[in-house]
Amino acid sequence: MAGLVCLAFSTPPSLAQPLEVRGALLRGLDKITARITTFESPLGEEVSFGTLRIITQTCRKRPPEETPEVAVFLEIDEERPGEAGRQPLFSGH
Repeated sequence: MAGLVCLAFSTPPSLAQPLEVRGALLRGLDKITARITTFESPLGEEVSFGTLRIITQTCRKRPPEETPEVAVFLEIDEERPGEAGRQPLFSGH
């Protein structure tokens, strides 16, 4: 099992321009071993964390004075060994 926490990674903005976001920095928790793994998830690319397959569809980062600071749209499927296909687990913010 895993839990995810996300932080956007971005290119530094010029003044008065929105942040260009290239993906999300995800933090996964293995609930069996209590190990935390941090990994990048570029926009539109699939990354793996254990049996999870994660795609970051969109990521928005706002200036620190606005809330929420980061919003990420993720699609998460699970692919278990010995089972055919994938099971959708989550799709949303």
